[in-house]
Amino acid sequence: MAKPFRRKKLNFFIKKDLQGKLTWQFFLLTIGGLLVFSAIFAALSADHLTISYENQAVQINSTPIILIKELADSNWIFLLTAGLLMVATFIVLTHKIAGPIYRFEVVTRKMCEKDLNQYIYLRKRDEAKELADQLNRFNGTLSEDIQAMLEKSRQIEAALEEQDLPRAAEENQQLQEVLSSYQLKSQSPS
Repeated sequence: MAKPFRRKKLNFFIKKDLQGKLTWQFFLLTIGGLLVFSAIFAALSADHLTISYENQAVQINSTPIILIKELADSNWIFLLTAGLLMVATFIVLTHKIAGPIYRFEVVTRKMCEKDLNQYIYLRKRDEAKELADQLNRFNGTLSEDIQAMLEKSRQIEAALEEQDLPRAAEENQQLQEVLSSYQLKSQSPS
């Protein structure tokens, strides 16, 4: 069995396109939620007046306008910092999805190259552990069956060399049974 996959360095982006897309979607969803909340708050407080003091001057205006003006004037650094922290958090959260997908791609690519010594290792908090277990179980079963077929083939070859035809026919029958247990595609997709 293959050694566990060990990450050599900290990767901020595992799959840049997937993580970028998910981060952008989460960011837009969050901003959209904030805008909807702000619109509801503005609609509910539109008939209220607020008095504020700015530069030793008294200002009277509707509550939503005063609040938006105050947010833009004094809290822009906080809003920018919170936005950047939110994006960084989304990127870290997408690691739970992008990491397993990347690992599936690497292992299945090697399996397609007929390297069946691969095993899918996932981190403790990653998603898709059930799928990884199913693929690992499939790979193990396939490896065992191929080993059994190779052994039967060797036995058939030995029987043919000894010209023990009844034993060769019996070994060939057993090999055919193992092979027929697989449901194979009859033709490639067009």
